[in-house]
Amino acid sequence: MSLNECPNCGELAKPNEFFCQSCGTALTRPDRPRTKEIRGYIQIIGVVEIVFGIVGLLVSAFFGFFAAFIPALMAEGVLNASDGALTSQTVATFVAVFIAFMAIVFVIFSLAAILSGIKLMQYKNSGRIGTMIIGAFSLFVIPVGTIFGVAGLYILTKPEVEPLFS
Repeated sequence: MSLNECPNCGELAKPNEFFCQSCGTALTRPDRPRTKEIRGYIQIIGVVEIVFGIVGLLVSAFFGFFAAFIPALMAEGVLNASDGALTSQTVATFVAVFIAFMAIVFVIFSLAAILSGIKLMQYKNSGRIGTMIIGAFSLFVIPVGTIFGVAGLYILTKPEVEPLFS
């Protein structure tokens, strides 16, 4: 059955008719993908992902800067640690290493987000897959990441989106 064919009698109908002129049956229109609208959503998701990646790089720079100065701050008494079994230097080293590790994680995640956003805007399937993975991780960054994750996963898993990336 073609788009303009009556499901009851098979009579061809004009594209703007809602009822068959031959038998009166209501004509249903199959849902056509709104390609232009979906392309707009994909571009928005790509831009937001790139912005999140840039913000993540700024956060990682802050973490890295803070990690570099923690031992000095603790040595001067600005940040105090208890003098029990652990010395101030041990605590300072542990905290600095932990924050430096978090900075590295943020850099990797942010660079992946920027790369996926660029590839998504170019309609490359690797960008689509990368954005879905980052969207799944973003669900845990309440509330903005959750909104981005849900919106990105909702749009990018629609069946009519996949052909745009092939």
